[in-house]
Amino acid sequence: MKRRNKMILIISAGLLVIGYLGYQKIYKSRDIMIDDVKTQEYELKLMDIDQTYSTTGNVSSKVDKIITAPFTSEKFTLAADIGDELEKGDVIGIFDDSDIRVSLLTQEKSVISIEYQLDQLKSEGNKSYFSSFESSRISYENAKEIYEKNIELYNSGAISFSELESSKDAMNNSQYTYDLNSSRYYGFNLQNEIDILEKTLEVEKIRLDKLKNDYDKIQLVAEYDGTIVDIFVESGDSVNVGQNLYRIMDLDELEIITQISEYEIKDIKEGQKVIVTILGDDSVIAMGEIIKVYPSAFISGNDATVNIIIDLINPDSALMPGFSTNVEIMIANKKNAKVVPYDALISSPKGYTVIKIVDGVEQIIPVATGIESDLMIEIISDEIKEGDIVKVMSTIDFSNDTKDDGMMFPGKNRLDNEKP
Repeated sequence: MKRRNKMILIISAGLLVIGYLGYQKIYKSRDIMIDDVKTQEYELKLMDIDQTYSTTGNVSSKVDKIITAPFTSEKFTLAADIGDELEKGDVIGIFDDSDIRVSLLTQEKSVISIEYQLDQLKSEGNKSYFSSFESSRISYENAKEIYEKNIELYNSGAISFSELESSKDAMNNSQYTYDLNSSRYYGFNLQNEIDILEKTLEVEKIRLDKLKNDYDKIQLVAEYDGTIVDIFVESGDSVNVGQNLYRIMDLDELEIITQISEYEIKDIKEGQKVIVTILGDDSVIAMGEIIKVYPSAFISGNDATVNIIIDLINPDSALMPGFSTNVEIMIANKKNAKVVPYDALISSPKGYTVIKIVDGVEQIIPVATGIESDLMIEIISDEIKEGDIVKVMSTIDFSNDTKDDGMMFPGKNRLDNEKP
């Protein structure tokens, strides 16, 4: 029992020490934070202020096409390589023409055959049906006569039962053929048969024209300008109709598709300017413009987002399709606005105020707020003007000029000054 009490005392003492050290650490951090906060006097200036919305997006090409084989070929020879820049009409591959020539000749034969049948039908009418009808009638009558004679021979013992049954089957088969040709002959409609053959001929001619068109495509040519970014076959491979051969993109016509939350989309409009930087290298900057805001949202789980398309204007060559980017959308800007640091604002149930200092005396001035940037915010009040001094409590030193400390204060407008 004494041993147990001793252990409890040791554990309790340890916890007290850990708690004291933790308290000291938190208290010391608090002191550092308090020491970092500076009471400053900020001279209000008229500045240009931009309000932006930041998100991410992926670069894609406006022209992104997969080239497929228009027909089956035993051999396809590549005539271009990945990275080749193409102009419309450039030859990018050659098909072996043996299979297409066989198909072409077979189709031509089919068309000629149907044309002959149609000519015969128009010139001879139902003669062919009558001929078939007469031939089958005579065959049936002969088979019937043989069967009836075989009955007499079987009764006399001259032939076997199997021979009798064989002649009976022959008679039945010839009767079926006779009945079929009889119905064709008496139910024959010349014009209907002609119409059917003419439609069949029309279909076969369409197939022939397609084969001729395919034959003219033995050389595969680019249908638009672009750059080959992927090849799906090896030179000399056999290919099937519809098989992927090349992927071509226009690397000069780029765009970004990104998603905006349903809570932010109200501020996003077509025509707004955009700054784009690559996630891996923020020194690569491109300018853009929103050209499309989709009319409906896409729901994923509990979130709804709206797709927007950003057109990149003269994009940097370092921008490639597939790159992830930071996207900064200009949603509002104002020239010569009355601007103060965020930390100059004091929030109350009645709204915002700032402390204006006049001859060392602090005055509480109600203000409305306008456009806001990362560190600064526009204030609206007739009691505040350019040159007035306001009180700021902040960890950031606002006494230096923006050019000295390099902060992104209003007046350093990237949209005006940065060039792609």
